[in-house]
Amino acid sequence: MELPTNFKSKIASTFYDKTISILGETVTTELDGAVNKTHDTVTSTFKGNCKLSNFKQVQEEYGLDHEINIIVTCGTDVTITTGILFEYNGVRYETTDVVAFDSHQMIVGEKWHNQA
Repeated sequence: MELPTNFKSKIASTFYDKTISILGETVTTELDGAVNKTHDTVTSTFKGNCKLSNFKQVQEEYGLDHEINIIVTCGTDVTITTGILFEYNGVRYETTDVVAFDSHQMIVGEKWHNQA
């Protein structure tokens, strides 16, 4: 079966309907030498599909033994790596895993708790 050239964009516009923000880290140093890190700056956004429950199958399939609080599927054009913070619906998550497929990628995240 031959798929039309715009197939990938049609799938994305149908299924990737949530906006996710990637957050940058800002580091400032106080006069007394104290270092402050904040993650309040949105460096980019992308569209994806968010799953907020039923993570057991993904944990078993990919051998993940850490807590999962969100799974985002999105296009392969999104650049994100582990350790990056992102925000969806007012909640911040840290990327723990990124799994690439032929037509999309899966971003796994854990709720982020500021270590400051």
